Amino acid sequence: MKKTLTVFTVLLLISSLFAIVTACDEADPAITLSPPQGFAMTMIAGTGFDESKTISIAYDGAVQSTVPATVKTDNKGSFTAIISIPDELAVGRHTITANDSHRNSASSTFTVVDMTGPQGVQGIAGQNGKDGIDGINGKDGMNGANGLNGQDFNATGSVLVYNGTDGLNGKDGINGINGINGANGINGKDGANGAPGLPGTQGQQGTTGQVVVYSKPATISGADLQSFIIIMVIALIAFTATMITIYRKSNR
Repeated sequence: MKKTLTVFTVLLLISSLFAIVTACDEADPAITLSPPQGFAMTMIAGTGFDESKTISIAYDGAVQSTVPATVKTDNKGSFTAIISIPDELAVGRHTITANDSHRNSASSTFTVVDMTGPQGVQGIAGQNGKDGIDGINGKDGMNGANGLNGQDFNATGSVLVYNGTDGLNGKDGINGINGINGANGINGKDGANGAPGLPGTQGQQGTTGQVVVYSKPATISGADLQSFIIIMVIALIAFTATMITIYRKSNR
């Protein structure tokens, strides 16, 4: 009877251990970016995906090339990949998404920082172009014809001659076309770009993990010693699996 009870207890503990390990392995998919901000590249670490599945990485919805070229999860559903930031001038927050072939998905935010320095000093203005050549003067107008001499008679019958009025002066010639203005001087070169901004401050150090202390089990003697040893071994296996799960979650 005691042997049957011992075997049943062992099977129950094994079933409990399997349920714990299975629950730990079925964590929700998640990705971590390192670094989470910059302008050139980032490394993506994923966990909680289906095992041995191909992973695609998208940046704002557009699938990206990765290093390695083909990304697959291991037998624990984890993977690591590196992508280059496609537009380093698009300053602000962008979404990086990882998908496996079973439609499991996880996203995280990457921030592109502004690395543009202050604007350079404006270049010196170019010199004005030379004045254009003066246009040629127009020709003088033609003189008008002289007026006819008038005739008259006095009382003695002598002819009195009067000079006619002078003819009208010809019109002034048309002025010549103005010369073409000289070309504008070349603008000075743009000033040099300012120096890059200072690096951001280092993040705060994480808190120290708590140390868990377990009391020493009481000594068991008698006929049930063998059963107790088996139960303690299985309990130790379950405790080890739990600690592994806690360690994985703390490193995501």
